[in-house]
Amino acid sequence: MMAESTTKSFKKGCVLSSQAREIVLNVYKFMQGELKDGVKLLNKVQARVAEATGVSVRSIQRISSQNAAKGKLATPNKKLGEDRNQYLRWRGLFVCLFIFIISRVGKILNKKKKHCV
Repeated sequence: MMAESTTKSFKKGCVLSSQAREIVLNVYKFMQGELKDGVKLLNKVQARVAEATGVSVRSIQRISSQNAAKGKLATPNKKLGEDRNQYLRWRGLFVCLFIFIISRVGKILNKKKKHCV
């Protein structure tokens, strides 16, 4: 019986970034090398993952500990302040309102053109 996989699977048709594609290629090449040379022992898992992915051991340790602590992975990014979030919401509302008004004005002008001809 096959062991149940603990890896996260992606939906069919999911587009991978160039960075993710590079990591997939690194793992593929690593696995091809193992096929030719024989599989290495599974002790030193973090070192093998680092070698397979082309990512540093320290990054593997950080990702692993973050996943163990929070149960999810986060991308490092700047925390936007509440003022910035509020600004973005108002800007989005303004853009939607502007598009709505322009579309209405366009319809009114098109009706007037039809009546003038």
